[in-house]
Amino acid sequence: MTRQQLAEQIGLSVDALRKIEAGVNGAKIDTLISIAELFHISLRVYLHLCKNRKN
Repeated sequence: MTRQQLAEQIGLSVDALRKIEAGVNGAKIDTLISIAELFHISLRVYLHLCKNRKN
């Protein structure tokens, strides 16, 4: 899935998604839930994966 496709699926602009990925802006809880649902995982698992990615 491209960044463009992900942004469209969760209702964000590509620029907003890039800023979240870069840590410039935080994501709203609704955005995090949308991403988790899109990939069919729980929000808890998604947050765990994000945390481990930073380490």
